[in-house]
Amino acid sequence: MSTDWAAHDLTIQRTRGNDLSAMRRIQHVLMAAITAGDIAPGARLKETELGQQLGVSRTPLREAIAALKAEGILSVSDDGGLRVKLLDYQDIHALYQMRATLEAMAAELAAMQASPA
Repeated sequence: MSTDWAAHDLTIQRTRGNDLSAMRRIQHVLMAAITAGDIAPGARLKETELGQQLGVSRTPLREAIAALKAEGILSVSDDGGLRVKLLDYQDIHALYQMRATLEAMAAELAAMQASPA
């Protein structure tokens, strides 16, 4: 499956505007490709190939990769390669706990703001 980087870039321009730094634009484009399933969990990413495909220089690409690693989206595998993080049971469980907490909070706030009608 081939990633349509131009389509992801256009989506980011539409939703986030043209005022993003190169690093932020790359970060959002990579995240859009991951979210869309164009880059699967566990997929290995090669910096040189990404740079060529996105038409960007190494510095903003490395900064975007570092930001995605800090967010836990990308990780360095045992073989030293960069990969899209696979969610394990603990990650999924934590996400469901957070969702339950947020939904309970939203319900409480809605009930507090509700009119008597």
